[in-house]
This record gives sequence, structure tokens and C-alpha cells, in this order.
Amino acid sequence: MLALFLLFVLLFSIDWGGSGNIDNPVVTFYNTTDSRLCFGSPPCPSDSGEIKPKGTSHWGLDSCFGEALVEIYTEPQPAVKGRKIYSRGAQCYRWADDAFIVINKRNGEFIVSDSLPSDPVRIDSNWTIGDALTFDGFPLFWLGDSYKGREQLTAINMADNVVELVYGESTCNDTECNAPIWITVEPYCQNSPEQVASLLDEFVRFGAVVTDVDIRGAKGLYVTGWKEPRLYLWIGSSAVQIKINKSDISIQEAGQDLVPITTDPDLFPTPEPLPPPMTASC
Repeated sequence: MLALFLLFVLLFSIDWGGSGNIDNPVVTFYNTTDSRLCFGSPPCPSDSGEIKPKGTSHWGLDSCFGEALVEIYTEPQPAVKGRKIYSRGAQCYRWADDAFIVINKRNGEFIVSDSLPSDPVRIDSNWTIGDALTFDGFPLFWLGDSYKGREQLTAINMADNVVELVYGESTCNDTECNAPIWITVEPYCQNSPEQVASLLDEFVRFGAVVTDVDIRGAKGLYVTGWKEPRLYLWIGSSAVQIKINKSDISIQEAGQDLVPITTDPDLFPTPEPLPPPMTASC
């Protein structure tokens, strides 16, 4: 009888790989917007599901078993139901691993991202290198068709007057995709220093550190302490953003290696100075 009791205790003390019950994993919500939001389903009284505007909120997933679904809604208004802006299901142990969700807003639309890992995917291109080479809307910049032999250029996309160059294997969730190196190029006035500074003011409130940089004559901002390291550069009439999601790649070094897309870095290993940002008013 004693042996059976000990076996029962042993079976229930084993960690079965995160698929069992996890008491109250806590999810952190960073809301940089002016909007009061609801965790779970609306309405959201302050003691049950409120995500505070311009602040940090913490909510537990009560008695999480197997997989839990986290949803975020806008706050209901008279005659207007709350609108779902985020929904993701994941194993309880994923949520328990200091998971956080970041809520931003751009052009009036909510942009929500989270810290949960994703499975590798391949991002399809809608552009070729030939398309990029013949494009004359604004200057484009890259790190070559591979960066230092480590990350291959895997996709080029053009949408809404923004060109994105993706290096390496990508991962995606319901709201965004990431890659080891992600370069975004758009017109200067579409993402000007003033616009970026306004966005970064919110990031700084949550611990980001912003440093002025000069990369071969181009002016920019280096951002750390907030999600992945990123580098904003204004080069002539272009606004460039580099995001790095790989620890063995230096974003500062990548910025120094950035060249016009018409240049082959292998043929010109010492990059020329970059043009300073345009001075005309937007």
C-alpha cells in the first residue's frame, strides 16, 4: 500500500513538458497608446481586465491548462461594441515564460506584437533584385545579396511606398514577422526624424535608450533596451531602418556596411561616405 502511495506522489510531481496545469501565468501588457483596452472580453472593469492607457498592466491566466487564448479588445462605447485587436493561443508554459504584449498605434490603427516565439516561415517576395535596381522613386540601400556569408537575402517586398529587404530565416506570429536582419527603406518624409522621435518618446518611457549616431555622414538614432536593437538612418531623401534579431550580428557594424543597392559590397569592401539627410521641409 505504501509503495502505491509513493508511486502516486511521484507521478503527480513529474513535469510533463509544460502541457499540464500552470497556476496563473502572468502576462505583461505595455500599452503606449491613449486608449483604454480590455484583456479578455469587454467590458473591462478596472479590477478585471483593464489595460491602462500609456502604462503597464499585468494580468494572470487563471489555472492555465494545456493552451490559453489571450485576446485584447477596444473598450466598448455607447452603441459600439468592443473591437478585437489581438488574439493568440499558446501553450501555458509559453505564457509563463515572462511573456509580454506591446500595443502601439500608427496612422490610427493598432499594432500589437508579443514576445512569444514562432515557427520559421519563408516570406514570399513581390520584387526581384532587378526591380530594386531599376526603381527610381527614392534611393535604396542594402547589405548585398548575403551579409558576411552568414545571412542570405531571402525576400524583397514593395508595398505602400516602402521597400523591405529580409535577410535569413523568418518567424511570424499573428501580428508581425521578424528575421535576423530586416531593412526598411522609405521616403524621408514618410518616416522623418520628427515622426520617429515622437514614436521613440513612448518607447523611452518603458526603458528604451536612444543614442544619436553618425554613420559615414548619415545622421541617425540607435535604439536599445526595447525589443530588438534597431537603427534609424536618414540618408539623402531616404529613411532607413535596420532591425537585428541575432545576437552575433552588430547593428552598428551593419549600419557601417550599408551601401546603395546599385553597389556590390564584395567588389567595394570599403564603403564610400553616405549623403547627409535632406534639408528641405516635409
